[in-house]
Amino acid sequence: MNYILNKFEAGEVICKGFVCGWEFEAGFDGNYEHRPLMQDAMQELEQAGYVTGRHVEATREARELNNSKNIAHYLEAQKQRSPESIAEERAEARAAIGAGESMVNIITGERYTT
Repeated sequence: MNYILNKFEAGEVICKGFVCGWEFEAGFDGNYEHRPLMQDAMQELEQAGYVTGRHVEATREARELNNSKNIAHYLEAQKQRSPESIAEERAEARAAIGAGESMVNIITGERYTT
């Protein structure tokens, strides 16, 4: 049996309404979070007979909303970075891949050279 089926059988995948996901005590905003599963996991659960197509579609819709919320939060956090934080991130990139490499944040479009 695979990972998601094991987690479902162990009760770690929680379905609220028709949205299946992981439970987290606090999200980035300090509130409780029910993070919807990804599409491939839902398809495996459906194929195993644990959920219906209605679960798959509701979870997909909820995941899209969750992704949008998290991306918006990330974009705002990127705008609020201090010069020191930016310098530290770039130093880490330089240490990881070397100096003189072009980098692009694919979410924000920010470009820089290590």
